[in-house]
Amino acid sequence: MALPETSMRSSLTRLGLTVFKWLLALSLLLGCCLVLLQAIGIAWGSPTLTRTAYEWLHAAIIIAAGGAGLAAFCLSYLLGWKSGED
Repeated sequence: MALPETSMRSSLTRLGLTVFKWLLALSLLLGCCLVLLQAIGIAWGSPTLTRTAYEWLHAAIIIAAGGAGLAAFCLSYLLGWKSGED
C-alpha cells in the first residue's frame, strides 16, 4: 500500500518543482523587463514609459512571484522539511 503513496508523492514533487521553476523564471524575466523598460524611459526622459511599464507588468510579476511562493510552500510539505532546517 505504501508504493502508490510514494509514487504519487514523487509525481507531485516533480510537478511542484516544475511549476516552481517556471513561475520563478517568469517572475524574474518579467522583473528584468520592467527594470529595462523603466531604464529606457529614464534615459529617454519619458515618464509615460516608466509609468506605463509599471502598470502593464506589476500585476503579472506579483502573480508569478506569489505562485512561486505558494509552490515552494507546498513543496515544503511534500519534501517533509522541518522548521529550522537549512
